[in-house]
Amino acid sequence: MKRLALCFSLLCIFNLFNQPEIIHAQKPEHKTDIKLSADQQEELENLYKEMFETKKQLINKYAEYGVITQDKAEEKLARLDKFQEKLKEHGYAPHWPHHGKRYNCDKSE
Repeated sequence: MKRLALCFSLLCIFNLFNQPEIIHAQKPEHKTDIKLSADQQEELENLYKEMFETKKQLINKYAEYGVITQDKAEEKLARLDKFQEKLKEHGYAPHWPHHGKRYNCDKSE
């Protein structure tokens, strides 16, 4: 009887914490129509440039030390450059289109 009560209690606790429809039903708390001023974009551009240069140095060091191959380093650097271009296209504002699918958001909202 004690085992049955324990199993039932554990089952109830498991079901309480395993409800993905409750977790994923929440809407994201970010704005999708962000417009930054030219000064704000310039400041973010400078920060991103600094960050990307540091990341590129890290990738090159990993290749130099043999942690990754030179081909892999070039792949990573190309992807980083592509990401930097995407940021510039979007005016350095966050752009997360995949979140709408995850949270079942309507694009018109």
